[in-house]
Amino acid sequence: MDDTTKDAQCRKKRIAKIRKVIIISAFTLIIIPIILCVLLFVKVSKLENKIEDLMSYTQSASIGEQKAGISSLPTNGEDKVTSIKITDDSLNNEILDTQELSTDASTLNTKENEKKVYLTFDDGPSDNTDFILDILAKYKVKATFFVIEKTDQASADRYKRILSEGHTLAMHSSSHIYTKIYNTLDAYIEDVSEIQNYLLDVTGYKPTIYRFPGGSSNTVSKISIYSCVAYLDEVGITYFDWNISSGDAVSIPLSKEDIINNVISGVEQENNAVVLFHDANNKMSTVEALPSILEQLTDMGAEVLPITDKTTPVHHKISK
Repeated sequence: MDDTTKDAQCRKKRIAKIRKVIIISAFTLIIIPIILCVLLFVKVSKLENKIEDLMSYTQSASIGEQKAGISSLPTNGEDKVTSIKITDDSLNNEILDTQELSTDASTLNTKENEKKVYLTFDDGPSDNTDFILDILAKYKVKATFFVIEKTDQASADRYKRILSEGHTLAMHSSSHIYTKIYNTLDAYIEDVSEIQNYLLDVTGYKPTIYRFPGGSSNTVSKISIYSCVAYLDEVGITYFDWNISSGDAVSIPLSKEDIINNVISGVEQENNAVVLFHDANNKMSTVEALPSILEQLTDMGAEVLPITDKTTPVHHKISK
């Protein structure tokens, strides 16, 4: 065999070895990751099973603790778990406590859902103020009087009586002349300041509750009601509109029965009812309707309250 043939055979052998090494290396690089993935999958599955078993055990232990009455008691700065046997009596006490809590919650919800009614009287005082106050005293309820400025002695005495009997003395206006009050913002501010200062001088009490003449939704004002509200907010005055009208402001006087029906039907629709009445010498139907209204409100389980700084205001949609 010549040298050329030997060299050719050696090259073939070397190539065969290199090919074998390449095949083995490629096989190793492919198979080993697959094997590792399989092993990892098996371990993950086992770990998941252990976690599920542990969770089941924990839940069972928790239920067992609740049934066995296990409680943690601190001892020398360390937590020590002590098993306490629960008797039938202690279980019964637990049930009773739960029932008491449920009753308390029910009572609380009932109180929150009770109708609250705020009777308000605009434009006074008048000769009828005394009749209204007498009726309110008889039924032991308080109301709110949005008054205007009247300088006679009888009116001064009525302002004081309103306060002394626990009602809310509130502001309506000084002049109650729309064209004057709503002519300019300065005129509006002057009117509010005048009625507030006047009532302070007469009674020693500075009112902070207010009602716009015609309501905040009035359309006769030449100035923006928003600017008026901004002023009231600035000086700490809260304004209230109404969401129920007795109807006693119409030019043709309503009967006592109509006023009663307007108020009661309105209150049935509102849980926070602010009722508008008028306190004027020509509003005898309002006075006559008041006892029946108070009796029906009592039958409805409504709570009749005076407006205070903590009362949730009722506001109309401002027109301008």
